[in-house]
Order: sequence, then C-alpha cells, then structure tokens
Amino acid sequence: MASGLARFYNKSSDTVIKVTSPFGYVLAYPGMAFDFYVGENSVEVVAIKGRVSFVHSATEAKYDVAAGSPSILATSSSVSGEGTVDPGWDRRNTSVKTFGRQRPG
Repeated sequence: MASGLARFYNKSSDTVIKVTSPFGYVLAYPGMAFDFYVGENSVEVVAIKGRVSFVHSATEAKYDVAAGSPSILATSSSVSGEGTVDPGWDRRNTSVKTFGRQRPG
C-alpha cells in the first residue's frame, strides 16, 4: 500500500495476510483485524482484533501490536508505540461491517 488508510480483516482459517508499505509490512494471522494508515512520511498500525506483527523495512525488527494497546508508528528510520484507534474511523468501519451482515444473501 503506497498511501491511504484501510481496515483489514483476516477471516480465513489458515491464511496469513501480508500488507506492505514503504516503511515495512504487517502480518495478520487468522481471526485478526487491523487498521493501516500510510502517509508520505510514516505508517501507523492499529490492532483492532487480536495481535498483528509489524516488520520495519530499515531494520527488519518485528513489533507485535495487540488490540487495546497503543499502535505502532514508524518512519523510514524509527519506530514508536504512541498512537490509538481513531474513533470516527472505527465507528465508520463498524457500521459498514454491520450493514454487510444485514443485507440479504
């Protein structure tokens, strides 16, 4: 992902999601969900459900991010854990997910 924001849900029972950015990549195992915010100078990873892993591209260091814990913020040269879920973005994604369940199949 070059830029933007997205929420990923891994609904598979046996597949790992790998999402890459210029700053590193995220691995999400089955049942996990996360938000990925990619900007011009940084990336933020927020675990929504379970635990995901972020691997920094410059150092190959791996950071785990758990739901309910601070997010990971990374630039091309550093990583910190200071962010949180944006409440508006979370409400929007929750309502879209609920709407999809209500639609007739």
